[in-house]
Amino acid sequence: MNRFIHVSLFVVTVASATAASAVTVKVPDLFVAQGTTEVTGIVTVSGGTEPIAGLEFGLQVGNGGPSNPSNPPGSPLVPIAISQLDLVFPGSVFSVKPYHEYPRENQSQIFPGEFQAIHAQIIVDGDAPRFVSINGADLSLVRFTLKLHAPSPGRYPLITTNVFLGPSYFGDDSPDNAILDGATFLDGSITVIPEPATVQLAGIAILAITVCGVKGRQR
Repeated sequence: MNRFIHVSLFVVTVASATAASAVTVKVPDLFVAQGTTEVTGIVTVSGGTEPIAGLEFGLQVGNGGPSNPSNPPGSPLVPIAISQLDLVFPGSVFSVKPYHEYPRENQSQIFPGEFQAIHAQIIVDGDAPRFVSINGADLSLVRFTLKLHAPSPGRYPLITTNVFLGPSYFGDDSPDNAILDGATFLDGSITVIPEPATVQLAGIAILAITVCGVKGRQR
């Protein structure tokens, strides 16, 4: 069953989803020095004994680039791309049960294997009960790798709440794998910090402008 069939099933049966307490997913806020070419981040999840049957997860850099139909034609690509997105890795929530991952969707390719948006789906398989338990704080949920292509210093959003490929959500433990109620997804960011030399040059330039201004007023 492909991702779109699961999505339809989740949406149709949402009214019957099991009531759940708060589950919070947080994309991290990363900080890297200018000149960094690659960085890895971990998306975490916190909850209290919620049984989870699967996950639909999307990650997008900035506005998603020209492949996002909401953007005007010719929209530039953000010089930061997603090169890897893993839902199953050592220590992750989904590493303790058999699972079935569906082929990823990738959009807005910058370089081969590097994308502006990625969407992935996983369903827990195996013997009953076919779910994993979200029981704890800051558990590892998703691992991603970003490639940086000389981005200018500044903050770049890492979005999971409004990915143009589709929303992120959990399937609950009900027989129909309805959407888990009460889950919150929080966006993150990556901030590129200027090199010390760049900051020093900027300070010298500001000082030079200030001195010139003072001398100009003394004439």
